[in-house]
Amino acid sequence: SESGGLRPETDLGAVSGSRGLIPAMLGLGVHLATKIGADRVITGISQVADEGALGAPFGSGRPDRRREFVHAWQCMIETALPRGTAVRIEAPLIDLRAAEIVRLGLRRKIAFQNTWSCEQGGESPCQKCESCRVRAAAFREAAAADPLAARPAVARA
Repeated sequence: SESGGLRPETDLGAVSGSRGLIPAMLGLGVHLATKIGADRVITGISQVADEGALGAPFGSGRPDRRREFVHAWQCMIETALPRGTAVRIEAPLIDLRAAEIVRLGLRRKIAFQNTWSCEQGGESPCQKCESCRVRAAAFREAAAADPLAARPAVARA
């Protein structure tokens, strides 16, 4: 664009995913944290998993999966919240590949049947969107069965 912002035809414009979902979820998380007196919001974003899934060089994945994004959110929170209100954004998975995240979840006995990656929503994962493909590859690499893969994919228009 004339202003130097991202244009739809740039590489990032072609990346699938729900634009604005991560910022919206973090915003809701911070709001809830202030209401219940929590001192942190933990997000599962991973810059390394995102870039690996996209085959992108370091630092060129989706903007809302980057370490700089988490830092920018932290700066905004510190500016926006009243003095004495401390809420931190934590991204403990930021440096893990997708298969490493699956392995960690298996060690911690995470109920993966209650997790969701599909960009389409619905009763069952579509098994076709980028997030479903990344999830399937991560479970394959981790030599584990994805409990959601057993659900029949729902055809979508």
